[in-house]
Amino acid sequence: MNHNQLFTIPQSGSSRGKTRPIWLFLLFGFVFFACEPWELEQQDYIQIELEPIETISIDSVRITGLIGDLSIGPITAHGILWSTNAIIPSFFEHDGKHAFGGKTIDQNPQFSAIIKLAPNTEYIFRGYATTDGKNYVYSDPVAYISGNATITTLGIDYEKEYSLEISGKLTGTEKDLTAVKHGFCWSNKTELPTLFDQFVNLGTRLTNDPFFYTLEGLENEEDLFIRAYAILQYADLRADTIYGNTLQFDGDLNFWSKVADFPGALSFLGNALTFSIGDKGYLKPQFRVFDGDLRSDFWEYDPETDAWTQKANFSGPPRSGATASATDRYGYVGLGSDETRSLLQDFWQYDPMDDSWEQKADFAGGPTENAIGFAIDGKCYWGVGRKVNPDYSKELTATLWEYDPAGDEWTQKEDFPGPLRVGGIHFSTATNGYFGLGGGSFTTSLDDFWEYAPTNNTWTRKADFVAGPRRNAAALSINDKGYVGLGETDAREIDFWEYDPMTNAWNPRADFIGEKRVIITPAATFSIAGKGYLGLGFNFSTVNFANELKDFWVFDP
Repeated sequence: MNHNQLFTIPQSGSSRGKTRPIWLFLLFGFVFFACEPWELEQQDYIQIELEPIETISIDSVRITGLIGDLSIGPITAHGILWSTNAIIPSFFEHDGKHAFGGKTIDQNPQFSAIIKLAPNTEYIFRGYATTDGKNYVYSDPVAYISGNATITTLGIDYEKEYSLEISGKLTGTEKDLTAVKHGFCWSNKTELPTLFDQFVNLGTRLTNDPFFYTLEGLENEEDLFIRAYAILQYADLRADTIYGNTLQFDGDLNFWSKVADFPGALSFLGNALTFSIGDKGYLKPQFRVFDGDLRSDFWEYDPETDAWTQKANFSGPPRSGATASATDRYGYVGLGSDETRSLLQDFWQYDPMDDSWEQKADFAGGPTENAIGFAIDGKCYWGVGRKVNPDYSKELTATLWEYDPAGDEWTQKEDFPGPLRVGGIHFSTATNGYFGLGGGSFTTSLDDFWEYAPTNNTWTRKADFVAGPRRNAAALSINDKGYVGLGETDAREIDFWEYDPMTNAWNPRADFIGEKRVIITPAATFSIAGKGYLGLGFNFSTVNFANELKDFWVFDP
């Protein structure tokens, strides 16, 4: 096309041509020079358009375009242009080009190419085509931001004491990206911590393998918001800081710490009766088989001073297989068997105010050993042990009895409906008692778990112990939640689990960190001021039959 022809003034058929007004020439000139050449070319030539950009990776895309009606004429050249400086690219001004050459009218009008990109960069793409190598047709510009390396905060793993392990992962370093710094940042104030908050720099990172950091110095009940970060270095020397997702640690610390060893002579296999009253714990060792010493000593533990003090000796006969529990005011010890292995049914009350023992009404269930015992709302609930028959044979019993200190009397309650057992665990919250695990014999184990509600005198089976069948475990309650662990499966265990009555669910807590041990139930446990205490037991680590342990540990949930 000849542009001059476009503005030729036609002549009339007469020999006396009519002169056109000069303003008409000016108008045509204004229209000509006001129009962008490419706009006129698009009107006169074929059309070209780009399809939505397909992302292949953080540094590459597929650009696909389509040329309009090729019947207008063969294409001498076409391709894709791009810029990275916010300027719309043209054939004469661009930062990059992918050329395809010519295309005849019988060829596929579609074209496509994979374009290599710089990460984290803003691009403007445009298709182009020409039929004469001089005038170019363009598609509408398409903006695109290339991908970047990504970082993920994988997890936070809290096990014990004042530290937790954080893990993260950086992906995209295989695309010629270098993390000159990476690590984690955290805050107790903002949910999106940055490098202006607390952080750790783990150095340069060139791989996509997970990375880890142990965060020390946690504080109880303090929420922490944690996320991974990386500072990336691009090939053009640009730097960029990227952050991962935020994970929250609720500040709920749970850990074990060593406290003072029990100073008294050890009972056989570390077997003892325990309970707590107020801010003190109490422990009564049971018998010693090696030297025939049936123990009567009684001890008090004070967490404020981390010290044991011997108190008034137990006033009843020395025994083994006994039961103990405590209300807010008094402790109770009774039942078991004496040195002749005869079963007992006596019941004794300890008053810490005057450090004295007083015998109360005998247990109404008769002579019994290895019974369970817990206290709820100022009353004791004992039973479900091994009783003696009139012919002096022994058998397991399902009966449960309530003791009311106000009237010094016993009342029979609903029988335990589950399988009878030995080596089970028991504890109570403010409203209910719990019993389970153990075994039908000393070699079989159970995992069932039951709740006794004194308000309606009923037993209800609850969620089975999540770690499976177990006997001779340890149990205690803290702040209306139960804690069960250690004990025996095919091995001596150290795991520790929290039972939440509100959700009927078991949750893992910090593993016990003391020496592995065997526990002769009931375990030596008690709770004081929101913390649990556990100790004693024995192991087979020496050449002797058993190595009795004197250590004690405190668990902070």
